[in-house]
Amino acid sequence: MELKLHSPVGAEPVTYTWPLSGGKDRYDGAMEIAETIRY
Repeated sequence: MELKLHSPVGAEPVTYTWPLSGGKDRYDGAMEIAETIRY
């Protein structure tokens, strides 16, 4: 499954694999999404 975030200003959408990774390998998908939304 995929989670696709669409930009409200018309930029290209960002697609993430669902379910998100948990951070065991120092990559945290949820944190990346939060950072993407913040900016």
